[in-house]
Amino acid sequence: MSWTHRACIGLMAALGCQSGGPAGPPPGTRVGYYAAPGGTDAGDGSTSRPWDLATALAGGNGGVQVQPGDTIWVRGGAYPGTFRSTLTGTSAAPIVVRRYPGERPILAGDGSSNTLKIDGAWTYFWGLEVQVSTSDRTTPRMDAVYVRYTANVKLINLVVHDGGTGIYTEPGAPGVEIYGCIVYNNGWQAGAGDRGHGHAIYVKNDAGTKLVREVSDPAVIAVFRVAIAEAVQAPEVAHTLDSTGREKSRAALRKIMALAQASGLLAGRPAKLAEQFVGLLWGHLMVSLLLGVAKRPNPREIARRAGDAAAAFLQLHPLPKEAPAA
Repeated sequence: MSWTHRACIGLMAALGCQSGGPAGPPPGTRVGYYAAPGGTDAGDGSTSRPWDLATALAGGNGGVQVQPGDTIWVRGGAYPGTFRSTLTGTSAAPIVVRRYPGERPILAGDGSSNTLKIDGAWTYFWGLEVQVSTSDRTTPRMDAVYVRYTANVKLINLVVHDGGTGIYTEPGAPGVEIYGCIVYNNGWQAGAGDRGHGHAIYVKNDAGTKLVREVSDPAVIAVFRVAIAEAVQAPEVAHTLDSTGREKSRAALRKIMALAQASGLLAGRPAKLAEQFVGLLWGHLMVSLLLGVAKRPNPREIARRAGDAAAAFLQLHPLPKEAPAA
């Protein structure tokens, strides 16, 4: 074999030409399951037989392989289409879906639906790039990341761009944390006379609307009236109503306030903050409902009341100022 022949073979091997194209990524060395652009639903999630991303986000073959505490490593490359995650971890053992170190996985949505829909709780998505790949910016666009029927999801160091909204969370999805993400170039505009649409991050919460909607129900108001009427003869009715109804809603609000305090967004005692928000939310409405001099607010009025209460609360409690540098 001549020197040039040996050199050519060496060069071809270095470029991956012996397999007819560029060399793929080297085998993964991290503990966990693997998804790759060339993976399939027939794989086993190993580094040599990775899943496609849809299979990985469904929990693997049969949806039962990925368990709380597991990690799914997403190899570099483009993942065209739309995806839905039903992965569900626990508070002690969340599931992590993470970019493989040194690589760039891109979820390239085709615009037929939101690119990444998240329906499973206690799952952390880390280091992925998520986009909507269609070029039209004059009609409504799908969202890049949509957190919907779930709770306690973390979005960590994502790169999110070119969606209608970059990251959208439903009001019934509590405990969502967005940390270190780069979100840009989202939205659309129908024409010169139209306003811009879309948001980088749209986070919703239904704590106020849910509280007013449920407590103002005529059946609930009727129970409150009975408890008041029987407060002397049967005080246990009022005690039961207070412990099973009012206290549960206040406990949920105290938890929200405690989380906001722990994140540095609020200062003060969570219990006091929760009571203040409830006062702003209800005003005189509860007394008026009990007296029968006011009608139950409709959904639009409830949403306005909750929004006004939140705005007033945030005016009373602006973001704490950082301490001056030493």
